[in-house]
Amino acid sequence: HNFRANLINEFEYGVTRQTSSSQSANYGQNLGRAAGLTGTLDPNCPEMWFDYPQGFSVCGGHPADTSAHLITTINDTLSWVKGRHEVKAGMELIRWDANSNTRGGPYQASAAGTFNFYPGSTANTNSTGGSTWAGFMLGYPSGGTYVASGGVAMASPLVIGIRETYLALFVEDSWKVTPKLTINAGLRWDLNVPYSEVHGQITSLDFNLQNSAAGNLPGALTYYGTGPGRNGI
Repeated sequence: HNFRANLINEFEYGVTRQTSSSQSANYGQNLGRAAGLTGTLDPNCPEMWFDYPQGFSVCGGHPADTSAHLITTINDTLSWVKGRHEVKAGMELIRWDANSNTRGGPYQASAAGTFNFYPGSTANTNSTGGSTWAGFMLGYPSGGTYVASGGVAMASPLVIGIRETYLALFVEDSWKVTPKLTINAGLRWDLNVPYSEVHGQITSLDFNLQNSAAGNLPGALTYYGTGPGRNGI
């Protein structure tokens, strides 16, 4: 916007949105519940591994993973020309919103349940023989490489909403002292606001906090935020 010939304001606003989603082909059919499986955190088809990692899987991975990221940017600059001076002042504001919904966790842990089958569940007492398929037909999952003891794992759906803000203010002057000498000087103030999580799930280890689960010895997780059980930060 031109206020005057020597006074101009530039304003910019931008939004970038990125989304991604992956889900199993039978997502929403709740095959786990239909098969009579109870006690899981998601009714969809459970993840089943046969002779992992050399074998194969059925309904491998989480039932669904989604994410949506939004970046909002605002820039505003005021330019003023006066005599031998060209002064600019302005600000920059960037806001990050990162959201994700993971229907499970790491290390082969689906919210619908992860079941691993190996020959060990039907092996002889001397750990020889056994059949992976016999273990599956009998409903006897067993542990193996990269899986939890007992061959069964499950993780709660992880919903995360990260928020972060960056703010910068600046002023600068381009001073033409002589036709052969120009001095450029300015100041800039940058503020990176610590990020937060909308569900209050950010923790850190406080070495001075008493741990009631360890006989009140020092060293326990502290949750950021305000309210009962939080550190007020």
